[in-house]
Amino acid sequence: KLLNSLFLTLNTDESPNVRYAAAQALARFIDEEDARLRMAESLEEQTDPLIQISLISILTEAQEKHAIRPLKKILDQDSINIEVKKQAKIALEILT
Repeated sequence: KLLNSLFLTLNTDESPNVRYAAAQALARFIDEEDARLRMAESLEEQTDPLIQISLISILTEAQEKHAIRPLKKILDQDSINIEVKKQAKIALEILT
């Protein structure tokens, strides 16, 4: 129930600061496969660079291979922040 609430906040709250706090709280559950998979899915939905970089960092540290597809998508999008692309590229080098 707590995870569902945190993911709802991460994916829908209007405030980037609140979404960032939810991402940081979710990092505590990184040992749970479901949490890692849902974070990888959430990475595809995020548009705020702070949240994107936060999720990339968490998923990379966890060696989550399901993050590879969303990371590749980030690199293919022209509208993505340059720092986010740098972090995505580094993460892909680590995960592949």
